[in-house]
Amino acid sequence: MRKEKIWAKKIGLSTLSVIMISGQFIITSPTHTFASEISNSKTGVASTIETKTLSSTPTANDISINKISTSDIFVTGIGIPGEKIMVYGLDTGANFGANPSVVDASGNWQFRMAGSQPKGRPVAVRYVDYPNITAQTIVGGYDPIITGDTETRLNPNETFDDPMRTIQATDKEDGDLTDQVKVISNNVNVSTPGSYEVVYEVTDSDGNTSTFTRNVIVTEAPTISGDTQTAINPNSTFDPMSTMTAADKEDGDITGNIQVVDNPADTSKPGSYEVTYEVTDSDGNQATFTRTIIVTEAPTITGDSEIILNPNATFDPMSTMAATDKEDGDITKDIQVTSAPIDTSKPGSYEVTYEVTDSDGNKSTFTRTVTITEPPQISGESETYLSPGTTFDPMSTMMATDKEDGDITSAVKITNNTVDTSKPGSYEVTYEVTDSDGNKSTFTRTVIVTEAPIITGDSETRLNPNADFDPMSTIQATDKEDGDITSTVKITNNTVDTSKPGSYEVTYEVTDSDGNKATFTRTVIVTEAPIITGDSETRLNPNANFDPMSTIQAKDKEDGDITSTVKITNNTVDTSKPGTYEVTYEVTDSDGNKATFTRTVTVTEAPTITGDSETILNPSAIFDPMSTIQAADKEDGDITSNVKVIDNPVDTLTPGSYEVTYEVTDSDGNKATFTRTVIVTAAPIITGESETILNPNADFDPMSTMKATDKEDGDITQNIQVTNNTVDTSKPGSYLVTYEVTDSDGNISDTFIRTATVTEAPTITGDSETRLNPNADFDPMSTIQATDKEDGDITSAVKITNNTVDTSKPGNYEVTYEVTDSDGNKATFTRTVTVTEAPVISGDSETHITSEDHFDPMDGITAADEETGDLTNQIKILSNNVDINVPGAYQIVYEVADSDGNTTTFTRTVVVDSIKQPAEQPKDTANPPSDRQSGKNEVNENTAEKQLDVKPEEKASLPKTGEQSNASTGLAGLGLFVVGLFAFFRRKKA
Repeated sequence: MRKEKIWAKKIGLSTLSVIMISGQFIITSPTHTFASEISNSKTGVASTIETKTLSSTPTANDISINKISTSDIFVTGIGIPGEKIMVYGLDTGANFGANPSVVDASGNWQFRMAGSQPKGRPVAVRYVDYPNITAQTIVGGYDPIITGDTETRLNPNETFDDPMRTIQATDKEDGDLTDQVKVISNNVNVSTPGSYEVVYEVTDSDGNTSTFTRNVIVTEAPTISGDTQTAINPNSTFDPMSTMTAADKEDGDITGNIQVVDNPADTSKPGSYEVTYEVTDSDGNQATFTRTIIVTEAPTITGDSEIILNPNATFDPMSTMAATDKEDGDITKDIQVTSAPIDTSKPGSYEVTYEVTDSDGNKSTFTRTVTITEPPQISGESETYLSPGTTFDPMSTMMATDKEDGDITSAVKITNNTVDTSKPGSYEVTYEVTDSDGNKSTFTRTVIVTEAPIITGDSETRLNPNADFDPMSTIQATDKEDGDITSTVKITNNTVDTSKPGSYEVTYEVTDSDGNKATFTRTVIVTEAPIITGDSETRLNPNANFDPMSTIQAKDKEDGDITSTVKITNNTVDTSKPGTYEVTYEVTDSDGNKATFTRTVTVTEAPTITGDSETILNPSAIFDPMSTIQAADKEDGDITSNVKVIDNPVDTLTPGSYEVTYEVTDSDGNKATFTRTVIVTAAPIITGESETILNPNADFDPMSTMKATDKEDGDITQNIQVTNNTVDTSKPGSYLVTYEVTDSDGNISDTFIRTATVTEAPTITGDSETRLNPNADFDPMSTIQATDKEDGDITSAVKITNNTVDTSKPGNYEVTYEVTDSDGNKATFTRTVTVTEAPVISGDSETHITSEDHFDPMDGITAADEETGDLTNQIKILSNNVDINVPGAYQIVYEVADSDGNTTTFTRTVVVDSIKQPAEQPKDTANPPSDRQSGKNEVNENTAEKQLDVKPEEKASLPKTGEQSNASTGLAGLGLFVVGLFAFFRRKKA
């Protein structure tokens, strides 16, 4: 078989590449197109056997970039192994480094940027060979922002139940984070005026945390002061604004704003009236005040208006009677009984009349009704006949009446009843009744029982309320002939209800063997609870003796008067302290039934002293301690003349606050005290700005806005002395300026302090030094930020005043920046930019060897960097296809990187020279290879029968691709093939 040479041409290469190959030729680069042709070695005529395009174009899913922050220099991500990538700014398109990085065999890549990037900048990565295939991210590091009202003012007790009102939180990456805000501190107490802080916090998904503080001010309400109680004689003139003042912590004296919202006082009508006042401060806070106005009365007579007396009882017309006058006090002794026709031996109603006159001649009268009661009457059959065994109702025909109480039959008690209808004989039944006045009557009935069957048992049973009742208890029936016939007793009536007090009848019936009947009636009495009576309300003078049992009585329907068993279960009455008290009582009857009673005891008040509680005096003014002072007593009336000044240390020559103490005693010996605060005003006053804000280097006049006044001298601003002034507007900070002034009396004012704050100029921050690789893109605004204490972030206002950076020329450059805030303050900043030099690889660019030589690829190769020095041991061999057994031209590619990440490559051509040229063998061109198959990327053929001479000057060079794959070996082989083919044809022509 004749052997033919196979050669291949890679479309798109700048030079012709020919190679003789045998076996499989593998291309791993993403996209290449190849054509296979066969050429007759004699004629040189070529024919195309197959054209094949191999494609592995990446997609967007084949590249990614990880998240970075402002502090990162290295960027990482994932890509296709062997591909080159470049990281760049998506906003400008500028690369972040001079040299691309290569995706490693695991699909990971790492890229070193020339410098860190500012927050929020969009960063992207792209394939060098496929620039449209990209991935992107945003530089993180932004803190979230909380916004809202920095100050909130609340009225006292105003609701503050939503501290999140107006609060919002946002983050550049996360968006709205309002629902993530936490209130980490909240001590607001709306019941206590003052300034409070509410502190908020929010954290974004990157863990960045921001806080925000809101100042909550709870304002104070105004106050109204004045006499709380005023006593007025009948028909006198009343000025509702007398003694009234109003003050507010912020507004000062606001007496002129007081509104009288209610004034029902009528001096023509004695009584107690309430006058209501209201005032509102500038914050809308309201205060109210109530004054009690008492219009005094004429003398009064008090006592029981109605008295019930038993027949022949003793009557004292002055019992319970009392007379009082607002001015004269107790005038009981002056009461005259003007009519008293009482005769207790004769039941009936009588009127007793009284009269009293006070010291002013005013008269009062009083009428008491006295009723002499009659005893009750019991009536009924005085003698009753009963058949044997018949039922005996002891109350049949019985009635009881009373002139006052009417029918009191239900109150009749059977005090004796021995009637036994089962036993013939004569019996007496006695009755008793008591009226509401305690008068008693008795009655006796004779009962005669004939013989017959007999039912016996308790004729009367007493039950406590709700007790169990057995109607057959104690019941028996007997007959003279039949004996005991109790079992035949029938209950013909039983209405007993123990839940309801009262008297019930249970009737029984029995019949003996002869048909004789007997009946029996039992009275069942469900008892009632006892009753406590007495004064439900008692009034006492201060410190009076109190007998808790006065007027208290207890009665029980059965036990009668049980007052002696009354117990006082509660008694907190303290007559030394005016007020209302409750006394509670309890009593238990013989049946165990209980009753309770409550009495209200009112202890009257002691006298009162009123007047100005605070008096303001100018220095050396005359002070009358009794001015505005009044004293009144509920019984004695106006007792101002009795007021004593028991302490008065006021010295109007010495400014300050003093207390004057007063005391008064009424006719009962009750005392009252009062304290007045007297303020002697101080020296002159200095006013002006307490805080001044100054720009840097501004002029400062310490007397601007300052003023001094004195109550006597008027405006004395010209006398102000600046006692301390250290303000230096060239240095930002807070300074204190102090002032003092003296009036014509020699009084020195309180020191006035003004705080002068010199503001700060804006600041520019960023990397002060930046290192760049040769030809790297340089963004002069990267990492640059500008802030101002007042204006906040003013980065957008930064101007670049000088920038001579040229990354194509290694060296040091300066970039200068300038920014101006809203106050005109300027700041500058200088950044040093160093453009580094790439390392250098040195060595023979071409080396000749033979198959008999020992070949070391590093022989004669060195690397050095201006900063790092010798880098020879850092050199990497990227490509080495030298085969010393096969003559030809080969290339070795070296690479080295310095400490700045700068990379340099170097290519050495290695020529393997032939030692001996073999004779040319005849070629079999008649029989081309028979194993060619269309559509495959491999060509199987025997190697050339002999190698052609290769001349050094005819070596072919390959373009630098940077790919570390079998493609490099293939392309080098193509170059060798071209050289061999060229030599072959020249030899044939020769």
